[in-house]
Amino acid sequence: PLQSLFSIIRMNVKAFNNKGIQLTVQETDISVKADKVLTLFLINTIVDNARKFTPEGGEVVVSATPCDSYEGYAEVSITDSGEGMTQEKADHLFDYGTIVDQKEDLTEQKSHGFGLMNCRGIMDRYRKTSELFSRCEIKAESEKGKGTRIFFRLPMAVRAMLVVLLSMLPT
Repeated sequence: PLQSLFSIIRMNVKAFNNKGIQLTVQETDISVKADKVLTLFLINTIVDNARKFTPEGGEVVVSATPCDSYEGYAEVSITDSGEGMTQEKADHLFDYGTIVDQKEDLTEQKSHGFGLMNCRGIMDRYRKTSELFSRCEIKAESEKGKGTRIFFRLPMAVRAMLVVLLSMLPT
């Protein structure tokens, strides 16, 4: 259940309040088929980056919804009202060569590059594990001056159980 992970993230509210940022963690009843520790790492890393790049008076929102484009998947989303970036930079946010290749804004890239590269590595590993995880991915949407939304997709637990049950049926 994502709610148990969201409750852990909510415990970071003091770090956000100290910086004058509102942390909103929405309630969810969605469960995903994924490693609990790795999923918590994903969420926490992205939330921490959002805190770093959101100015005083801003907000970071954590949510989970069923994915519109892929039935049986959930989308976990972290949206901030921070400084944002160009969509071109957001498209390469998870690239392994980002820190070396983007000489401008090197300081910004160093401050969040390795954590996000690890997030991408987790999602890559999931996709290689089983067909169930074939549509797992992590992406960023951003606009300079308007904040960033980073989201990742995982299979919902109900779908995972159905796949297992269907695979047990005689052919």
